[in-house]
Amino acid sequence: MRAIASIAAIVLLLTPWAAGAQEVAPPSLATIDTVTYAPIPPGARLVTQPETQGEMDDSAWRQANEDLVGRGYQVGNDGNLVFTVATQLVERLGTDKTQGEIVSGSAVSEGMQYSTNERTLLNPEEPINRTDRIFRVSATVYDRQNGAFVWRGTAERSNAEIDPSTALRLMLPALLDHFGETASGVAVPMVP
Repeated sequence: MRAIASIAAIVLLLTPWAAGAQEVAPPSLATIDTVTYAPIPPGARLVTQPETQGEMDDSAWRQANEDLVGRGYQVGNDGNLVFTVATQLVERLGTDKTQGEIVSGSAVSEGMQYSTNERTLLNPEEPINRTDRIFRVSATVYDRQNGAFVWRGTAERSNAEIDPSTALRLMLPALLDHFGETASGVAVPMVP
């Protein structure tokens, strides 16, 4: 009986240590900020378009169309409100860097060339998805007649653990969860 009690006591003492050993790193996060300037009527008809003709903006546009329709909005060419979506993958630049340091550290100045067939750098010195890169999805709604903003929103991933395509699939629906409302600093877990 004492042996069983001793074993139980040892198990109880080791349980917190074992639980601590299995801690999982916190998930990657995206942050959402939105601003509403005027109400967007439920079921409104929206003209949607990508901000640029790039592949990632086109993917964001197609995904936004499906998502907006799923939320009860109409997508067409004859609406009074225009919805645009854009994506950006940019490097963070410290405010203490000089122009020379920024230019000398760029991919072009270091002879890195991009392969359109493989969609990668041919001679990267650093990984493309390094942690000093920001991926951002921005969406706007403006009034087609007077050009005034109705709503703007941005989702920005906080690190590069998740590739931009996966981040887009996770961030855009989360951004559209706040469509037509004002939100600031909403944290969204990036769990694929």
